[in-house]
Amino acid sequence: MTKTPNLNASRRFRLGRKQPLTSKRLTEPFLSPGGSVHTTEGIEKSKLRVRWLVLALLSLLMSGNYYCYDNPAALYTPLARRFVTNRQFELYFDGFYSIYSLPNIVLPLIGGVIVDRWGFATSLCLFTSFCLAGQAAVAAACASGSLNGMLVGRAIFGLGGESLSVAQSAFITSWFQDKELALSLGLSLSVARLGSVVNNLMSPRLASAFGSVHAALWAGAAFLALSLLCALALRCIDG
Repeated sequence: MTKTPNLNASRRFRLGRKQPLTSKRLTEPFLSPGGSVHTTEGIEKSKLRVRWLVLALLSLLMSGNYYCYDNPAALYTPLARRFVTNRQFELYFDGFYSIYSLPNIVLPLIGGVIVDRWGFATSLCLFTSFCLAGQAAVAAACASGSLNGMLVGRAIFGLGGESLSVAQSAFITSWFQDKELALSLGLSLSVARLGSVVNNLMSPRLASAFGSVHAALWAGAAFLALSLLCALALRCIDG
């Protein structure tokens, strides 16, 4: 005797949400019969020509970060002249990097959580804003002759500095797949490092041309303002 299958039981199987198998459309992300989560969003993005514009904007964005991170080193001599009467200048100068680096032993972990919860584009805007605010505070404090204020500015800058790299890498992986992924990561790092080169070449010249070291620091803030515009453009492109 042949057993008739229970059709009502088979219709209780659902994919992605509470729908019968007769549904003609799957929602994303969707589940395969084996239980794996699937989405086609990353594959679709990696086929768009605009991905190269995305890569260019991400690289330019990071150039501003690298430019301002190395500002104190490039401007050591003008800064030393600006604070020649302060006997603790060397201690403060070392602190410009220590106050940035020590918190960033942990901050990228928190930044990763923020990227996962808020998304790539929003995180890029947030971290770039921290960098811009910090650099502006450094420039303003230098103009007023406050080394303590410059330390505070570097601390604010550090809130976004390394987490920005986390968000950038995550953004790239969402737009590039397979063989292009490593290439895009390498290109972005190469272009971003140009920011350090430009800083070493231009910052001392700007300080000399304007006759004030804080003018060169404000130039770094302007570079980061351009980075923020790149982040906003990326948010529009990514949708």
